[in-house]
Amino acid sequence: GLVRTRREQESSPELREGCGSWWEVPDAELPTGAALLYLHGFTGSPGDIGDTLQRIRGDAPAAIGAKRRRGHGLIAGDGLAGVTRKEWEADAESALEYASRLGRKVWVLGTSMGATLGLLLAARFPDAVSGVVAWSPAVVPRDRSMLDQLAAMPPELIVDRRERSREHGLYWSREVHSDGYRALRDAM
Repeated sequence: GLVRTRREQESSPELREGCGSWWEVPDAELPTGAALLYLHGFTGSPGDIGDTLQRIRGDAPAAIGAKRRRGHGLIAGDGLAGVTRKEWEADAESALEYASRLGRKVWVLGTSMGATLGLLLAARFPDAVSGVVAWSPAVVPRDRSMLDQLAAMPPELIVDRRERSREHGLYWSREVHSDGYRALRDAM
């Protein structure tokens, strides 16, 4: 049978639709046996995971959720203005703390920068993280000099003009404030 859950969804007029943090919590005594926590990539948002967590959970009474990091998923393109690596780490840590209240074992799934943060959580809190699925972690920049150039730019919005699919446009930002690149560089 299907797992009966209640959905908790972050909403705000500043957020793009489907880009806020969310949790599906089983109608069961908490903590359940497990919680799956998704951490999105650098320009992504919680919506980019689609129904993957539901498919992984299947019929198990596990809590599943996706955490939005500061500056991501916003309508305004300058959401990453002023953001720091420490804030992203704090966001990931608070998500782990919440997931730990929902499930006795917590698995962290992440893409890109989210995978990097998942690995960081596992290293810092080995008793709290049962496992990490790291899809393409951002551990070493492919071109350090390019990242340094982006991070050295004065505070401004940098627009990615590459062609994108409709779905990509829903959950990933095309505009990144140069502060976001500084935080990315500092995290790697």
